[in-house]
Amino acid sequence: NPNILDDIIDTNCVFFINGELKDKIGPGFMKWTIEQNVKNFPGYTLTIKDIIAKANKVVLLYKFEGVFKQLKKTVTADTVMIFHFNKGKIVKSWAYTNQLGYFTQLGFKLVPPPGVRTAPEDKPAKK
Repeated sequence: NPNILDDIIDTNCVFFINGELKDKIGPGFMKWTIEQNVKNFPGYTLTIKDIIAKANKVVLLYKFEGVFKQLKKTVTADTVMIFHFNKGKIVKSWAYTNQLGYFTQLGFKLVPPPGVRTAPEDKPAKK
């Protein structure tokens, strides 16, 4: 139930995704994220793999798994989330996901820029 997010996320909560500060704040951003996942990955699952709580911080490791509706390809990705609480509400959140692995599973290719070598040109040394 996404409405519970209003009770646990501060209206001024800031979100960092893979180290980048998002301009979205508050529970609305998390609700939007859930809506996008439901829309693009109907029936997706989140499986908690580990959770650590100490003082005012919680670290969560979970596995996302779902079929991307548009391509009909399954995506599995682990995410680490760190929550900082103040007065019982999340005031900062960090999420780290292997986005390269995520997009590779969907069929995207990583292409180096022109002029960048991807493998050494030297021949291997003879024994």
